[in-house]
Amino acid sequence: MQKIEKKVLGLVLLTAVLVGVLMFVLRWQAQTKKVNQNNSKPIAKLTQIEKDKLPDKFPAEIPVEANAEITLNFNAINLSGKFQSTREFISSKSIEDNFILYLDILKKEGWVVGQKIDDTAKNQKIILASKGEEQLNIRIYTDVGDVKVAISSETLP
Repeated sequence: MQKIEKKVLGLVLLTAVLVGVLMFVLRWQAQTKKVNQNNSKPIAKLTQIEKDKLPDKFPAEIPVEANAEITLNFNAINLSGKFQSTREFISSKSIEDNFILYLDILKKEGWVVGQKIDDTAKNQKIILASKGEEQLNIRIYTDVGDVKVAISSETLP
């Protein structure tokens, strides 16, 4: 009789351990699924624009250097759900000359310069400006020896 009681007790303990492990695994899977759902973000929609045309909603009063090689030219719905127009080109001017030029243009065209960033560690200067609901980001930097100017406008769709 004692042998049977020990076997039953062993089976009960084994069953309890298996149920505990199963509950742990199920709870872990549920938490993992919840974390993955919370981390999923919408994918931006990007439309390339021919390099000889301005992207839609790009501020026409913000010039691109004459005869510059356009390296990026697109419209997008960005991850914030806003409409983005971006143009990037290789400049024959220095980072500092472009920085001064665009600060002057923005002020003349009624943009409010919110922030000027001089990031010497990454050899870049950034201007953040706004005009009404439109936000503008001008990044002037070096890339493999070339000075590049990337201008991005962000508005509601």
